[in-house]
Amino acid sequence: MKVNWHWWAVLVVVVVAVPVILALRPDIDPFSAEAGFAGESFAPAAAPSGDKPQSKLWYHDGRWWGNLLDADSATVMIHELDEKSQRWIRHDVVIDERPRSHSDVLAMGDSLLVVSMGLDPSDANHRALFSRFSYDRDTQTYSRDPDFPVAITFHGAETIVLAQDTKDIIWVTYVHEGQVLITSSADGLEWAAPELLPVDLADNVSIDDISSIVAFEDRGRDAVGVFFSNQNEGAFVFAVHLDRDPADEWRGQTVLQGTKIADDHINLKSFTDSRGGHIFVAVKTSLSAPQDPLLLLLHRSPEGSWSTSTIGTVENQQTRPAVVIDSEHRQVHVFASAPCCSGGFIFRKSTSLDSPDFEPGLGEVFIAVDSGSRLNNVTTAKHPVDSTTGLVVVASDVGRQQYAHGFLPLDSGSIDLDAFIIGGPSGLVTSTVARFSFAATSAAATFECRLVGEGAYDRFSPCQSPVTYSDLSSGEHRFEVRALDPSHPDVIDSGPASRRWHIVGQTFADSFDEGLLPTWRVESRGTASLTFGDEPRRGQVATFASDGSPRTFVTSSLDLDLKNALTVKSDVRVDREGEGPGHVRIFTFVNLDGEKLGYLYRQNGSGRLWLQVGETRLRTSGTLEVGQWGEVEASFVGSPSGLTLVEVKYGELSVVSEEVSDFDLDRIAALELGYRTTAQSYSISLDELSVGS
Repeated sequence: MKVNWHWWAVLVVVVVAVPVILALRPDIDPFSAEAGFAGESFAPAAAPSGDKPQSKLWYHDGRWWGNLLDADSATVMIHELDEKSQRWIRHDVVIDERPRSHSDVLAMGDSLLVVSMGLDPSDANHRALFSRFSYDRDTQTYSRDPDFPVAITFHGAETIVLAQDTKDIIWVTYVHEGQVLITSSADGLEWAAPELLPVDLADNVSIDDISSIVAFEDRGRDAVGVFFSNQNEGAFVFAVHLDRDPADEWRGQTVLQGTKIADDHINLKSFTDSRGGHIFVAVKTSLSAPQDPLLLLLHRSPEGSWSTSTIGTVENQQTRPAVVIDSEHRQVHVFASAPCCSGGFIFRKSTSLDSPDFEPGLGEVFIAVDSGSRLNNVTTAKHPVDSTTGLVVVASDVGRQQYAHGFLPLDSGSIDLDAFIIGGPSGLVTSTVARFSFAATSAAATFECRLVGEGAYDRFSPCQSPVTYSDLSSGEHRFEVRALDPSHPDVIDSGPASRRWHIVGQTFADSFDEGLLPTWRVESRGTASLTFGDEPRRGQVATFASDGSPRTFVTSSLDLDLKNALTVKSDVRVDREGEGPGHVRIFTFVNLDGEKLGYLYRQNGSGRLWLQVGETRLRTSGTLEVGQWGEVEASFVGSPSGLTLVEVKYGELSVVSEEVSDFDLDRIAALELGYRTTAQSYSISLDELSVGS
């Protein structure tokens, strides 16, 4: 959806901002999270705690503040964290009226500098806006300074970041049309025209690359530094500008370069101690072998040399890292989401600031709303933290469209010990092999696992993540894992984490590598088509397409003989969606007369997955972007009470699970692929389909 706005429309300033405790939705309890705290809705935005190099939190005047979206007004506002209740209190001070804008904040004493923009690189409505806010210590509120906001670009970009040097020059960097750009201002009102960063590799980056900027001390000299990715050249580059030099004088250095070394995940922080200025950068590579480094921490020493340590490997599936520096305890904390890439839990890994060296694995769970969490896009403060401030991290639960945050009191010696299952089967499955991955709130934890009622596996015994069980029988199974801390034997896990699943017999599978099997019945009218095309690493995929012409559709049907249960799973990609408020069906379930009894579909525009069963319409927390492959599964199991348990999974995550009373599973006679519609154009591809009953 394109949001129309005018930069002058946000000049209204609330001079006295009254804090308001947000009225939470009834289904959101901030204390319901298993680790951290669940928060408020951020609809209609997608993931407002992003983007990767940006900061939306700061500590000032004895409290934490955040730049968060208020769902009621659909505007980005300043919020204050009430540490006692762990609720975010809204201050009626608007940062940006565009709900889908993304911003970066820098707190400098009682001044707050903010730059925000939209994503569209060709739309003036997405232009970058700069504002300065001032803090009143008597009222403990912020207000926007006169004459702000000021537009500093005529378009949007993937991300934008700011810094301020010792001469109070404000610097901003972003990537546009394959170039790393910078602009600056002495007062925030008059800005230089954005120019190409004058260093090697800054003029041929990909449209997916990003840049970030930080103020720091460079060997006794005050400076700012721009760090950017160049995926075309497989490089990460750092450029330095001394505060005393002319604005166009920069020195560039290639920090890392190699095949698949670069990706567009960058989070940059600085810190000064008695030795001088340190820079820490968390980056993501594009490497793919299981033991290859995926997340790296790069450290620039006060002497100007760079060193590298591995945060996590490809098999850890971590993404979007963010760095926090604990200056008091001389620790570097890195937060990341796993598993990649649609969201999971937020993990923390920590290491010495003086000699970074991370332990293998995911680290400890820092934020987990529940087993269905789809948390991603961590944001932190730019400044270092200590025992006075504590440590706050905010993330977006993209499944529930609500915020979540974690708070760590850095002066506390208490240990919280809980195990979490982060991957493994659930609901109805056809595989007789179960592979579970898990983690805990303590990085030092060891684990014990068991399969309840499974003979020799029924007792808890030592295990490591991941653990695999093979040759399991049909029927229901339950896996449990608990955490132990060898260094604190008196600390007890609050209870084992558990996962139930039901193995059903697989009755049919089709990879489409040989084209459509004779088992299917194909019905086609008009210009609609069913084609099979080869794709890298997939082989052949089946593509159903229609241009929306009158009397045009294509479907394939498979007869089913159900035994009180059904599970259908397939890799799905929507290649083209229709215009307007329509949808594209993924699976349709019909009776003997060809009448539809239920269907799983994807909503145009939002990408939201919905399940219609009888008269019941279920909204899932899953979204499937156009052009993106996703594993989608729908399962149904009947019960003697007449209720049917229905569940939809996206990847390994359950995105909806409910019992319904108006859906007769026994009446399903066939599974239908494709969409029997003439109202819109669409194209949908499927691969690796399996059906169990």
